[in-house]
Amino acid sequence: MKVILINPRNKLFLKGENDFSMFPMGLASIASVIRENGFEMKVIDADTNNITPEQIAKTFTDDDVALVQINAGNSLYYAMDVIKEIRKQSNAKIITGGALAYSIPERILKETEADIVVMGEGEEIVIELLTLLKKGESIKKVKNIYYKEEDKINGSDEIATIKDLDKLPFPAWDLFNVEDYIHKPAIYYGKRCLPMVTSRGCPFSCKYCFPNHGRIWRTRSVDKIILEMKLLKEKYNIDGIQFLDDNFLINKKKIEDMCREIKKEKLDLKWACQARADSITYDYIKMIMDAGCRKIRLGVESGSERMLKLMNKNLTLKQVYSALDVLIKLKMKLRVGFILGMPNETKQDALETYKLVKYINKHKGYISIGYYYPLPKSEWYEYALERGFKERTLNEWAEQDKTKGFELNSSQMSDKELKRMYSKILMSNVLSSYTFHRGLLYLKKYGIKRIFGIIQPLYNGE
Repeated sequence: MKVILINPRNKLFLKGENDFSMFPMGLASIASVIRENGFEMKVIDADTNNITPEQIAKTFTDDDVALVQINAGNSLYYAMDVIKEIRKQSNAKIITGGALAYSIPERILKETEADIVVMGEGEEIVIELLTLLKKGESIKKVKNIYYKEEDKINGSDEIATIKDLDKLPFPAWDLFNVEDYIHKPAIYYGKRCLPMVTSRGCPFSCKYCFPNHGRIWRTRSVDKIILEMKLLKEKYNIDGIQFLDDNFLINKKKIEDMCREIKKEKLDLKWACQARADSITYDYIKMIMDAGCRKIRLGVESGSERMLKLMNKNLTLKQVYSALDVLIKLKMKLRVGFILGMPNETKQDALETYKLVKYINKHKGYISIGYYYPLPKSEWYEYALERGFKERTLNEWAEQDKTKGFELNSSQMSDKELKRMYSKILMSNVLSSYTFHRGLLYLKKYGIKRIFGIIQPLYNGE
């Protein structure tokens, strides 16, 4: 039995000067565990290689097992084609995983030829599955999976989490062409940058969100984190790291210890991270800047106090402005994320978001914004279904782009008002002095038609 892990191609990535593929951290972690447990295996990375689904399928026999990563967006088309072609070629077992897969497991199994969906963190579950499949034994007793059994789909919605992240080996960087994943996001946090994950889980309960790794926050030890940072620097000559943790600054003691070790080891790495506004204090940010942090991404979502309460963000506008003032004073590079069109959002709420965006732009911060989309398994998802939202097919998930438009207006604004507010906020950001050059890059990448679609609501009376 041979295990073949497949990273689908993302057609959005053109491999141009301003495009890069994000290293598949989840798949690389599972690959590392499979190798550690002695299974014959290989990785096919279609995102950095010109290989077709038909060519991939020809490598399979009936005794093999395919592991296919499933995510929303353009890569989903490729993943669906790979699964279809593998099934044409052989009776190999097809296991899928990824955030989208365990958000809609039954749809994955109904609309593709996949056999199994892994629910949650897959390192331990995959080993259990592979052990049983190799022995030819039943998988019925395996927890945290959905699977096909004749004409039925069985499974459990419980999301698997791994308590001790230190027992996991480092991602199998060596099984991928890492050079294709090294990118230069900006000189302020490295010319050669790779991602890392130091923790999993989010303890907060925002109504719009479904936490990919559960609600119990867990972290790797500082020793393990520093060791991987040193490995990446020595082996791949990087000078920057993008930490992908949902709440990187949540545990101050861990970050204090990490920063101390970074300086002690003289790693000289610049890095970026994501944080909540209520984690930001002057001394805390000064400390991480001294250890190489050059950019912070804040998920604020709204500039309205009312909306922050409605979405159960557990954050106040006062905390948001306080965090921004600290970051601005220390000249930290800043990116703030927003969502527009959330349930019961009014035009006044949107105007308050616009006010906050203007404040951020004035102080050389950058924002990203997308329309609200109901995520399966989130608290607001049932509300959306009651309002007439129709569950997406896999083809519709493949077309997902939150900047193109909304599928359900859950707000108290009319469709025209919502479009106009989105355009107003986005164009304020693009035309600010700090982000004008980003606007030119956006124009180059997406073309005048896309730009016109964004600004049109501002000038046609909508």
